Amino acid sequence: MKDIVLDEKADKKIRVFSSFTKKKDLSEDNINKEIDSLTDQGAQVIVASMAFGVDSMNEEMMIRDCAEKKNIPVSMASDITKLYDLTSRTRAAVINASTLPKMMATANATDSSVRAAGVTVPLMMMCGDGGAMEISEMRKRPVLTAFSGPAASVMGSLLYLRVADAICFEVGGTTTNIGVIKNGRPGVDGAQVGGHDTYISSLDVRALGCAGGSMVRINDREVVDVGPRSAHSAGCEYACFTPEDEIVDPQIEMISPKPGDPADYVAIRLKSGKRICFTNTDAANVLGLIDEKYFAHGNAGAARTAMQPVADKLGITVEELAAQILDKGYEKVSACINTLAEKYQFDSESMKLVGCGGAAAVLVPYCAKKMGLQYNIPENAEIISSIGVALSMVRDVEERVIRK
Repeated sequence: MKDIVLDEKADKKIRVFSSFTKKKDLSEDNINKEIDSLTDQGAQVIVASMAFGVDSMNEEMMIRDCAEKKNIPVSMASDITKLYDLTSRTRAAVINASTLPKMMATANATDSSVRAAGVTVPLMMMCGDGGAMEISEMRKRPVLTAFSGPAASVMGSLLYLRVADAICFEVGGTTTNIGVIKNGRPGVDGAQVGGHDTYISSLDVRALGCAGGSMVRINDREVVDVGPRSAHSAGCEYACFTPEDEIVDPQIEMISPKPGDPADYVAIRLKSGKRICFTNTDAANVLGLIDEKYFAHGNAGAARTAMQPVADKLGITVEELAAQILDKGYEKVSACINTLAEKYQFDSESMKLVGCGGAAAVLVPYCAKKMGLQYNIPENAEIISSIGVALSMVRDVEERVIRK
């Protein structure tokens, strides 16, 4: 099996070392030799996948037992799904394996912290399909928690707000997660990881790298993009949450928030040496779009002062700069909404937007107005995801192949 490319431009991939052994040659000695060979090449986790492993798990279990004796994390393809298609099943197992070391450490740290706090009830983890599973299962199949964060906001809207038909937004600092509720049921689809189809069932939620804290990218003429990096990535405060008296002599500074990022992200260096950013949240505050009752409400004067040097550079007003910023977010959001509306056969009259998350007031009203849609930002919108986790159902899915 080849490496699984997650992001070709960023050269991010899951490195895969493979070995094939015929069923008749499977023995503990041969398995141990193959495991040693793979680890010598750099493998850190073992994946066991057999052509007809959905019919008999015995061979994959032999490999699992040998790997565990060597204290090497192992993932069985038949543990992830019982559906045929060797390539997709193996790919899902490889993706699961790639997360095992980090997720097992996370599970152990979470479990120990909860127990140290005196909590004795079972510890559950949210799944991407809107359900929950015990932490012991999560240690084996962490891939099932993929997209659990976005799923939580959809389940919160469904179970807490009792929404029947809506496009649900959760707008955080770095990402905007958009999902669907149609006829009182969340949209469900096979998860994609790095553009690769898997057999992993999850809520049909799209994650956009454009949210309340997304940094602005410019050239000499205009705003060229907003995100995917956020102010948090660059270690900067939002301008509108910075005391206005600190914003003295603001100077433009073009930066790469993370190594390898383009150097067209704009930050503002203050006289004190402190570096801050202006974001979608700042733009919405400048345009007076955020009511004081929302968490995203900030000091519009501070945001305006920080944005003025960039507006001057581009030869436009601060308000025009703010509109350009929000329009970039709107382009991404509207394209996603239109795709989901077509897939789930929503029409403009029946469709409404439900905004959740701390930065819901930043994007949802602006996008709804431009699209001519109704919207609602409910009470407790900032914690809808947490409510969704608390209300999630404990369940597991058993897959079977029925032979005719």
